[in-house]
Amino acid sequence: MPAGRPVEFTDLVLDKLAESLTKWVEKGRKKEEVQYLIDWALDNNFCEKNFSRYVAKHEGFRLAYERAKMAQESQIVKNALTKKYDSGFSQFFLQCRCGWKKQEDIDTKANKAKSQLEKISDILHGNETQEEIE
Repeated sequence: MPAGRPVEFTDLVLDKLAESLTKWVEKGRKKEEVQYLIDWALDNNFCEKNFSRYVAKHEGFRLAYERAKMAQESQIVKNALTKKYDSGFSQFFLQCRCGWKKQEDIDTKANKAKSQLEKISDILHGNETQEEIE
């Protein structure tokens, strides 16, 4: 495929892609098939990077995409809970692709922020030690 400007999809094409994505989700949910959103993109000659681009431009496509992401996340969680999917890989996938965070990561960030705020407060109130200043 030659390099150049990315493909611009018209509203009509995005309407059709949104409909295709919605049908793909429903079909997979009814048959309890493994669904990976990238597979739909590959089947429809749709670059993964275009998801964010067209979600921002087309309401119907945004709704279809959000539903597909929810369905994929739900499938992974349910199958990990029933041990149909490997729980370690499911957790990894959910963290990388769905924005999930480990509780310890959240706690570590919160403690670090609290520690930094305490240091600032100590400096402002003159409670810092000479060692902390240097």
